[in-house]
Amino acid sequence: MRPIFVKKSLSPFLALSLLLFLCSLSAQEKKKLTYEQIFKSAEPKVTQSLPDISGWSDDSHYLEMKKKEGDDRVKVYSVDVRNGEESIYSDLEQYKTLVDSGINVSNPVSRNESSIRCIYVKDGDLYFLDVQRKEFKRLTITEASEKNPTLSPDGNFVAFTRDRNLFGVDVNTGREIQYTNDASDVIYNGWSSWVYMEEVLGRETQYKAFWWSPDSKRLAFFRFDDTHVPVFPLFNAEGVHGSIENQRYPKAGDPNPEVRIGIVPVGGGNIVWADFNQKDDQYFGTPFWIPDSRQLVVQWMNRGQDTLKLHLIDPGTGKKKELYVEHQPSWVDWFTSIYFLKNGSGFIINSDKDGWHHLYLHAMDGTLKIQITQGKWNVADLLYVDEPARLAYFTAKKEASTRTDFYRASLGEGEPVRLSFGEFTHSIKLSPMAGYFITTYSNISTPLRMALLNTNGALIRELGDSKTTEFDNYAIGKTELFRVKTTDGYNLPVIWTLPADFDADKKYPVLISVYGGPDQASVADSWRGIRPQWWAMEG
Repeated sequence: MRPIFVKKSLSPFLALSLLLFLCSLSAQEKKKLTYEQIFKSAEPKVTQSLPDISGWSDDSHYLEMKKKEGDDRVKVYSVDVRNGEESIYSDLEQYKTLVDSGINVSNPVSRNESSIRCIYVKDGDLYFLDVQRKEFKRLTITEASEKNPTLSPDGNFVAFTRDRNLFGVDVNTGREIQYTNDASDVIYNGWSSWVYMEEVLGRETQYKAFWWSPDSKRLAFFRFDDTHVPVFPLFNAEGVHGSIENQRYPKAGDPNPEVRIGIVPVGGGNIVWADFNQKDDQYFGTPFWIPDSRQLVVQWMNRGQDTLKLHLIDPGTGKKKELYVEHQPSWVDWFTSIYFLKNGSGFIINSDKDGWHHLYLHAMDGTLKIQITQGKWNVADLLYVDEPARLAYFTAKKEASTRTDFYRASLGEGEPVRLSFGEFTHSIKLSPMAGYFITTYSNISTPLRMALLNTNGALIRELGDSKTTEFDNYAIGKTELFRVKTTDGYNLPVIWTLPADFDADKKYPVLISVYGGPDQASVADSWRGIRPQWWAMEG
């Protein structure tokens, strides 16, 4: 029997009073987050992990690492975007009986694209697993450690540095090749000088300064000479008494490392040196191989850091040809990537030469063909170029400087088309042929979620929500994004998190976090986790 409701009208005053009472009661009933929940993920959890999606196996299957019911370990599954059907893609754990003890077979330091050939490190030496042949063998037996082992694209060689010299091993025969032999305490081959690791190549390289050609036939590398770089003593506090570490550290005006760029055949032999004068006061950025491996593109910058040049290097002779020049009145930054068209007709760069990061298409003689994007907003990353359709897919901060969205733009004319949705910050994993994409999205008040869409922007399905059923049972302090006008008229974005029981009539201490580094915005309209709740609760 259906219940019977009697309709009665409430006066506006009574209705408002009842609403305020219920809101107050609701707030009072909410629980307070504990230190253990916030910092140690104690139960009950208010947020949870999203699916662990590592990439794509092809344009219609994404890769997810998980332990399904009945599995005795984590496996990599290939998931069909159309129907969600799953099949095992990679399960390196099944080969753990082949490898030596002390080696985590699921975590190789380097592998080929299909994970059929894998490199491992144990006690500083290298080991090789061939999944197809079910073969496992040791590649090196040395007192010195092998650093940054990297498989060639074809999986037949592994390159590495040892005692600051560059080496390779043919993984099929076990033959070791020593490419350089002049390393010392100030000469490094394929191993970066400290200032280059820290300021040019990046910490993520872990001092690696060598690069395979796409056809696996050559290695390009930097040779550093720190002879004239002053030594700066650093105190290491580890241990009972600590120690002093002497670091080659060029301060402003000091000599920088002298750098040569070498190219060596994979089988060893004569090194071809790029046609630069190592004595010049200059810098070299990350080089890029042309897809056909016939040329190496080297980034050159003057000491004043206001002029950047791209040079094409002939791997056979070392001769250079100027490809592109960019000068800015303040300073110019390195390119972190360059896209070369597969048909060899040009390349795309992401430059901020007009004051905003935008995409430019150049011919291979360096002439500008077209500025693909423009406006008072920044392109973040170029993800894919559909050359037959003449379309570029990229992320950008177009809607707001605090949000990242996903777009498609023509290599001809027209405005970019937004493919992501809502007022969220999106992190994109695009399928290899740009048929689909997975977005992990959030904003300051919405915990991370994950969804699968096609590149027409249509939702295929939601993949995960980090918000648990317990989330709404807890008092969560309000996080707000607002702007403060600076003395030079810029509306600076600011985020604050207020205590859950915030009283506007009270004064609270404020913990301020500021990072003023260039192009490294720390304020974003994205979920910041629950840790800020602790600082807010503690006042």
